[in-house]
Amino acid sequence: MDEFITGVDEYMASGLLPYYYLLVFISGLFLLFKYRFRIYPIFIVLLFWEGFFVYAGNSFSSTIYEFYKIFIVLFALLLFGGDFLNNLTRRFSLINTLFLLYTTVIIISMFINSQPVLTSLSQYGKKYLLIFLIFHGLNSKRISSSILNNYKEIIFNVLLIQIILSIFKVLILNFGESVVGSVAFIGGGLATTLPILGFLFIWQNSKGNLKTKDWLMLLGFLVVAVASNKRAPIFILPLLSVAMYTYVYRTRNIVSFFKYIPLVLLILYIGIRSNPSLNPERSRWGSFDLAFATEYAADYMFGSERQLEVNDDIAYGRGGSFLMLFSQDPYNVPIEKLLFGQGVTEILKNYEEFDVDKYGVSQKGALNGAMLKYISYGILGMILHFLLGLSYIAHLKRNNFTNILLLFFIGDFLFYDGVIFENGAMAFLLLLIVKIQNKE
Repeated sequence: MDEFITGVDEYMASGLLPYYYLLVFISGLFLLFKYRFRIYPIFIVLLFWEGFFVYAGNSFSSTIYEFYKIFIVLFALLLFGGDFLNNLTRRFSLINTLFLLYTTVIIISMFINSQPVLTSLSQYGKKYLLIFLIFHGLNSKRISSSILNNYKEIIFNVLLIQIILSIFKVLILNFGESVVGSVAFIGGGLATTLPILGFLFIWQNSKGNLKTKDWLMLLGFLVVAVASNKRAPIFILPLLSVAMYTYVYRTRNIVSFFKYIPLVLLILYIGIRSNPSLNPERSRWGSFDLAFATEYAADYMFGSERQLEVNDDIAYGRGGSFLMLFSQDPYNVPIEKLLFGQGVTEILKNYEEFDVDKYGVSQKGALNGAMLKYISYGILGMILHFLLGLSYIAHLKRNNFTNILLLFFIGDFLFYDGVIFENGAMAFLLLLIVKIQNKE
């Protein structure tokens, strides 16, 4: 099977997907039994097993996933709706106001673009209202240290299962972008986001005193990325390790820092050699050529010199689409489209239907988070989404670790797919990290 699989068609054709998703189902059921089907573990498992429901909807009936999207929002409303009402205080006034303004922009965009109401509300509930409710649930006064420790234990086990499932993915399905643990079926963007957030969770949960099991988990997150042919974590995880020791925990013993340098370099070494796109041989175990790897990463993000020479008006990567935001003439767009966007259905189009010439990109996959928000909800929606994300992270405590989280969110929004505060599982993980930080 081709190691550069991007979609799920090859996996579907192999006939092996049912065996993989049987393991996904069993692993979720295992967690539910482990935590005795208590209500909050059920919610967390449903969040992180979204990929299973997408697979079921794709394989059997689309109604399955449509029902899931409605149910998970109603479930969150049941669990955390009261927390939101209790948080209608000055302490949360900025976040509540930003969310209200964002909601208003989304509704206006829906009406001026004559968007299907059910589709728009489904996207709004699943991507934005769900995250807003999770935020208030995790910042409720009822969240004691005991409850927080329970959350941390569940998430640790969920992350461990993602690593195990990634190993089985390679053994059963082979390497390929789509299918990420239990969290994603179509697309592999979460194979970049999950390892980085998992890394930050392990580091923050251990307060920087990493033990052997913690380092094994960090290596396991690299497996998640490599299994989906993702490149960014191979560079980011070693840099994060250095940043955590030198920037966040400046008082750490320098001997302790240097002790782990070989492991950090090992992560980089294995990552480059094991990713076919990062070595000259395009092999699963090619040579280690850092210059080749960094040049490829730059070309992937912004386009190669040859591509730019042919047409420098087209964005060839997500970095390029970020720059495209500043090169477009806003007067070529009607004022209502500039402010409120083209509507959410514009970005729900598949790769073949999406009008790349209209937005000056080489393909739909070249769109970054900021550009996606600009297309959907205009300048106002893009700015409000960005400000809301910053507020979710830095609403209470601000220190060096918070700055790392903010930098990650900004980088994801400007140079990647901006999925952090659109995906319930990733948002829960990041907001839990913030909660742990604020509890210290």
